[in-house]
Amino acid sequence: MLPVIFSLVPVLAAALLASAQSPGTQPPPQAPIYRTNVTLVRTDVVPRDANGRFIPDLTRDNFTVLEDGEPQTISSFALVHGGRTFNT
Repeated sequence: MLPVIFSLVPVLAAALLASAQSPGTQPPPQAPIYRTNVTLVRTDVVPRDANGRFIPDLTRDNFTVLEDGEPQTISSFALVHGGRTFNT
């Protein structure tokens, strides 16, 4: 019986060493990175005077859109009354 125990000890030791040297868990894969450029930004505006009253009938020329202090082109402008859009 003693020779069987002595023959199992090296086998168990080798198994423990092999499991200790196995590579660790892999880090989770990173999510893909998407790069893009935006050329059109939509924004809604509700113009009001100093008393809080709505200012109707403004045109594209009454607005200036700035990005980092630089004027941007207003490529689309629509006047909305009561939920209906009137392209101008």
